[in-house]
Amino acid sequence: ITGALAVVLGPRMVHTAEDGSRQPPGRAFTVLLVASLAFWGVFFNTTASAALALFADSVPRSSRQARQDLYATKATLRCAAFSAGPLVAFVCTVLTGNDWKLEHMSYALLPGFLLMPVMCTVLNFFEEVDSKIADLEVGLLDSPKSRVDPDALTLERLKAPGARWVPYLLLTAEVTTAIGAGMTVKFFGLWFKNVFAFTPAGLAALSSATPIAMAIATDLLKRVARACPFGPVPAVLGFWLASIACLLAMVRVQDWRILVGLHLVRTALANAKEPIATAILADFIPSSKRGRWNALHSLTGMTFTGSAALGGILCDRYGYGKTFFITAGLYLVAAAFWVPLIRLVPGDKVKGGGSTGDVADKVKGG
Repeated sequence: ITGALAVVLGPRMVHTAEDGSRQPPGRAFTVLLVASLAFWGVFFNTTASAALALFADSVPRSSRQARQDLYATKATLRCAAFSAGPLVAFVCTVLTGNDWKLEHMSYALLPGFLLMPVMCTVLNFFEEVDSKIADLEVGLLDSPKSRVDPDALTLERLKAPGARWVPYLLLTAEVTTAIGAGMTVKFFGLWFKNVFAFTPAGLAALSSATPIAMAIATDLLKRVARACPFGPVPAVLGFWLASIACLLAMVRVQDWRILVGLHLVRTALANAKEPIATAILADFIPSSKRGRWNALHSLTGMTFTGSAALGGILCDRYGYGKTFFITAGLYLVAAAFWVPLIRLVPGDKVKGGGSTGDVADKVKGG
């Protein structure tokens, strides 16, 4: 229903803006824009949490590496989709004059609204099945040696000292990151436009290239994490700290070409950790509680949006640069919550040097 409302309000908003000039044409446009964005937000947050829970319940449970690979593949495909959207916007802006007039910019939004009915239709093909049947079907994906009750594996991991804090540490890091990102990410476009005179087509091209860089970084982090003898967390922290360094460097750069390179690298490194973070969360949450925790993580999007208001105030009062420095500080705080995970998430090995297959054997033997 919320998706359908977003579909209805979006084209109506574009029609309202047709006779506008550079400035918004009036209250009707603003109300329709806010209402449409609100319904989009509700739609994506609710569907994302449910889809993530379904995905987590549909992958092999016995091998952490196999799960991380599947989550990385999912993230890569998602990045490809995110790249296609701005590419369509790039074509629309070029065809409509490549200027910042509202009546032209509104048409760049229209293809997204027109694709919304397709998304809503696909959701109707999901159906609820008995949890025991679902676990049996997923268990067939595991190797015969490691086939075991997935929740038993999770409970076995939770017996380790401090393991029960893993979801809380991840959630706290995610919320802290969302606060910092909301203060900055939503203003990158304005920064490029106002300070470096980017055109709409230029911004759309940059937005289209960014997910491609993210897909490359995600695959690279997956390989580095697999090779790291201390598990995936040190690799995640290395990428995360490098992204913070890139953000701080962006504030000092004056050449737009260097800035674009830093922006692509920063965004790619910062977002590469998401598949691993999601896989780790799935490792330490029983399937009965996974939907609840995925919903909590999806609600960080509200934190991201709410902190944008604070970011706007800071940008107006202190400028973009100082706001970016504050964001970097919050990112460092978020990184601190990942540090305990180095010990709590020791890769695809268990205490005593065994593999996850050994964990399965231990669970089977009681």
